[in-house]
Amino acid sequence: MTTSATASVPALTPNTTYYGQVNSIINGSSSPYSAYVTTATLAVIPTTAVSTWTVNITSLTVSWQNGANPVDVTKYVVDLSTDSGFAPVATASSETYLLNGTFFTLVPDATYYAQVKAVNHSEIPTNYLALGSTKTLQTPIPTNLTFTAAAATNLTASWTAPNPAGTPTPSVCRRIQTSMGF
Repeated sequence: MTTSATASVPALTPNTTYYGQVNSIINGSSSPYSAYVTTATLAVIPTTAVSTWTVNITSLTVSWQNGANPVDVTKYVVDLSTDSGFAPVATASSETYLLNGTFFTLVPDATYYAQVKAVNHSEIPTNYLALGSTKTLQTPIPTNLTFTAAAATNLTASWTAPNPAGTPTPSVCRRIQTSMGF
């Protein structure tokens, strides 16, 4: 005769690996325990952090909270896109065990959308949590433009190039014409 049995264990921690064994007892006599089996509880969807974005000219950091997932052992997949529907694919994607993702080499003055999901120890993901959108900062304008010399067929100018922290040194485009109608 074959009998199958089930049991539920309440109040477990999300995204945690658990090990189990069973044995049988007949008339007070116990069998050896079965071989170990392992499984992981599902992760829960992360939650939104109060301050979700840190914005720069060519980089963004987006943050979230762990929800009830264990800190430092839960994997998160965060996607960044210029399309709110993330179609056809995300602009960038990152896997991390942190509660934030940083993306570099982005386009200045562009709108980006982010979403994050948690992945449990068995690689089963949660649904995505939308983290909203933000816009990268605009490329700064050079300052102190002055003509320093003039000749019959040429002009010399100087200016202060912007050099914002954490960004590549910008190149400068110059234009000169005989009217202000740029």
